[in-house]
Amino acid sequence: MKQLAKGQVLEEDIRLFISPRAEAKTYNVVVNLEYRDKNGNHYTTSEVIGVKVYKNGKTFYTDSDPLLIINGRSLNYSPVTLGKSFDITLDLFNATNTTAKNITITFVEDGTDQLRTFSPSAGSNVLFLPELKGEQTTSVTMALDISKEIPTQIYNLNVKIEYENFEGEKFDSMATVGIPVKGNDNKTIGPELTISSYELSSPLIEIGSTFDISLNVKNIGDESASNVKISLSSPENGNQVVLTPFGNSNTIVAEKVSSGEIVNRNIKYLISTEGKSRIYTVNVSMSYVDEEGQQRTTHETISIPVESPRDIKITSLNFPKHVNIDEKFGLGLEFINIGKEPIDNLQVSFEGDFNVDEPYYYINKFEPGNTEYFESVALVDSPGTYRGAIYLKYKDGYDQEKIISKPIEIQVSDPTAAEINEMEAEEPKGFWSKVLGFILAIFGLG
Repeated sequence: MKQLAKGQVLEEDIRLFISPRAEAKTYNVVVNLEYRDKNGNHYTTSEVIGVKVYKNGKTFYTDSDPLLIINGRSLNYSPVTLGKSFDITLDLFNATNTTAKNITITFVEDGTDQLRTFSPSAGSNVLFLPELKGEQTTSVTMALDISKEIPTQIYNLNVKIEYENFEGEKFDSMATVGIPVKGNDNKTIGPELTISSYELSSPLIEIGSTFDISLNVKNIGDESASNVKISLSSPENGNQVVLTPFGNSNTIVAEKVSSGEIVNRNIKYLISTEGKSRIYTVNVSMSYVDEEGQQRTTHETISIPVESPRDIKITSLNFPKHVNIDEKFGLGLEFINIGKEPIDNLQVSFEGDFNVDEPYYYINKFEPGNTEYFESVALVDSPGTYRGAIYLKYKDGYDQEKIISKPIEIQVSDPTAAEINEMEAEEPKGFWSKVLGFILAIFGLG
């Protein structure tokens, strides 16, 4: 088209043909845009669109320790000023479904274990949490003072997070938070854009699905930012882009973001079917112009926890409700892998108050869509009610054991004992009993 005015939207429909030999997965379509401004300057930009390809009605869509990340940060006022304490609040998110225990959050500077520019208003520079369950978020707050006369600028505060799993194995994460400080030198900080928080539409994103990122970008500086462009990009996983925008651009634009203002945008993304259970990183680049016309750029990252689900469904369970003693009977269980990943080392077992010939069955690798059958034979030599269960044990994509069970209850009888009891119940008739019966029969009463 010849011209696209400011704020104008152009819509074009393009019809594409999918080869019948194409695989069922997500393909990336690159859209290249070329244009000129009113001065004749030439520009180019590229966008990536994820296109799902289905075959036979479906598209085909691992083990993890706890991972703590900061997905939100805020100051009770900004910029902070000399001689006045301030609160910094962090939103701590456990990006897996494995509980983190004995969590310490240490605020430090300059690669040391201490604070220099700032000091705790009370206590130490360490916060403690006993645990944070998987997929949960909690907020922690540290009150800080500015310890000395310092010039106006953005100071980096490093946050070190250390924690353990249930076995006592130790892990750590790091994050950096920018603190804008207004000194006594009468200088300005200028605009400073940062991600104040972000939220995903689901705590764990499933392979092959779409999800929303709600992104909050705040100007923590003391001047307005103009010509703001915020771009999200995902590094390639080998030659495969796992995260792609879906139905929208990966770029956010704003003419102006004033000091203290927050820009909120939702961006829909698609997780490629080539992805794995892990934490993926999205790079966020924020470019803008200060009030003196100088270009500024800020780079930050956000984390996307992705899972490839593993699940088993029991399709049938077969066993007799009633048997006789010393009568062989069978137990049968049919099940299917309805997940998107193979299940390794699946154990099927029977446990109960009677014995079976083959109580255990192992499957080294149970592929998605496959069906298996567990069968065993039992024999009980005493009457009564017998109970048990068949168990399927395996580990999900985050190394947590999952157990599926189906109860069994069988009534066992002794037919010989029943016949004896029936014979004993029949008492022999005497002479007068027979005469009485004959008389009653004559009158139609017998």
